[in-house]
Amino acid sequence: MISVIVLTLDEEVRLPACLTALVGQAPHDLIVVDGGSTDRSVEIARAAGARVIVSGPGRAVQANRGAAAAAGDILLFVHADTRLAPGALELVERTLAADPGIVGGSFTLRFDHAGSSLRLFEVFGGLYHRVFKSLYGDRGIFVRRGAFRTLHGFRPLPFMEDYDLGRRLPRLGRVCILRRPVTTSAREFDAQGPFVLGAKLCVCLAGFRVGVAPQRLCRFYYGRHDPGARHGDQSARQGGPGATRPRPHMKGVA
Repeated sequence: MISVIVLTLDEEVRLPACLTALVGQAPHDLIVVDGGSTDRSVEIARAAGARVIVSGPGRAVQANRGAAAAAGDILLFVHADTRLAPGALELVERTLAADPGIVGGSFTLRFDHAGSSLRLFEVFGGLYHRVFKSLYGDRGIFVRRGAFRTLHGFRPLPFMEDYDLGRRLPRLGRVCILRRPVTTSAREFDAQGPFVLGAKLCVCLAGFRVGVAPQRLCRFYYGRHDPGARHGDQSARQGGPGATRPRPHMKGVA
């Protein structure tokens, strides 16, 4: 069984679509981990039949809390502004059952609206994603529970905790990138522009790989924008050692 762990904070507008997309999917354990919403996010999650966990802020913190409470042998982490395609859960189960050597993976990204520049980002970002097997939270991340425990879950980083998990996961087996898309909000790109944000992402990936502190990368990536606007994680970038307080409205790579 899959445990779907939805990370949210102040996402009453987008959370309903995220949860509705799970209706009729393969049997699953649904957990919503809230980082301290002041809107109706928790109420909406409970009305949808989800188990709700109120966590400390920070994507890594929230994800690890959800994983600790999960009943499934497969964990799927989803942002609250991301919608799974029909049959996505069954596809994950089928993929992992067919090949025990696969320890985790993610889906392909599609934006909820996109002009030509965002379509290019989808295409070239997807190519990079498939070639290098990189994991990003906005694409949904699935992982076998045993592998997640072996790696001690997400490290408590204030930024790029998803990419970090994706770099450690291949130690235990293969990573699979499914061609089935998930649909994610393009609001970060709307706020900063796809070319600016894409360039920042490239710098952050390179910086992380050579050891630049995630806190510095977080400040560079978000600038004066709020690191949490994306999937209700206004709290998401407050977690982890040395994390900065959120700035005005923006989202992250995770």
